Amino acid sequence: MKEKTIDDYRREFYQVYHREILPKLEVFERTRKTKFGQLLFYEITVASVLTVLLMSSGYIRGLYYEIACGLLVLALILIPYFMNKNFVKMLKDGCMRSLTRVFGEVIWKQGEDMILSSDLQKSELFGPFNRRATDDEFRGCYNDVNFVISETHLINQTGSGKNKRRATVFKGVVISFKFNKTIKNKTIITTKWDMNTSRTSKWLAFISLIPVLTYIYLVPEKSVIIPIIITLFVVALIAIFGRNPKQEKLEKVNLEDPVFEKNFNVYSSDEVESRYLITTAFMERFNNLNTAFGARMAKCSFFDENIMFAITTYKNLFEIGNLFTRLDNPNRITEFFNEVASILTLVDYFKLDENIKL
Repeated sequence: MKEKTIDDYRREFYQVYHREILPKLEVFERTRKTKFGQLLFYEITVASVLTVLLMSSGYIRGLYYEIACGLLVLALILIPYFMNKNFVKMLKDGCMRSLTRVFGEVIWKQGEDMILSSDLQKSELFGPFNRRATDDEFRGCYNDVNFVISETHLINQTGSGKNKRRATVFKGVVISFKFNKTIKNKTIITTKWDMNTSRTSKWLAFISLIPVLTYIYLVPEKSVIIPIIITLFVVALIAIFGRNPKQEKLEKVNLEDPVFEKNFNVYSSDEVESRYLITTAFMERFNNLNTAFGARMAKCSFFDENIMFAITTYKNLFEIGNLFTRLDNPNRITEFFNEVASILTLVDYFKLDENIKL
């Protein structure tokens, strides 16, 4: 049976769009206008009350006045956010399954973590994280290759209360394919100067030692702060020399491609296997990923029977409309198709359905 091309999917996609989606969008457009009118009413009402309070500031003072003003300002921000979020969810619930059916037996979900966090950690593409927010997810099969697409936000949260800190480790789309052959070792590719991978933690720890060692050398009277210095010193040494026994030891691999070397770092537990995986053609294609997805960074990992791509972007992907724009604009649907198609073409792009000889 002949495999479908992206052009075949494109033709089917627009047939489904005109036959099934456009009638639904006409109904949703009327709903959108109604909800947008409600939003304007709520915003004008809240803004009017806030204006009256501010104009009365000369007569009303106190904690309750400040709290009321703060709550009204917060309402002006949160009302459109949550109304738009609810409308987008309703729109996707009504249309997404029809749109994704074109690509075969594709399952669309939201927030179910189809890619396990343990697999994300095993890939070594991400720094430490303990919080995860997942948006759109797709699971399916393209040209006999199983794939999972997950729009996700990884966060590392430390401290509590007033000392709580949340740092973004990764925000973008993670794509996982079943590879054509079990990978005996592990090979990862990261964008140069990407500080959010497991490969950079030791370098950061090493850099953190510099001010500590400088302090020890320059400050003669350090009895008060010695315990703190010793603690920092031990933590840094553990980070530099310590290693999880389950984590493979990866060494930097130098490849004979100056353009690729300029933009990416390659680490592998087996240099020979990594050179079979990262061919000249692979490097050329991977080098174009940032441009193809409008991404800030791109990286990938070969491990077990998986190949995982992580594409950093702060763009809200897989949207087919929102509360603030008309739904009959075909550009939005075209953009949605291009986003999904760009990811599926990775199968062709990297020849994942062909058996390579390792």
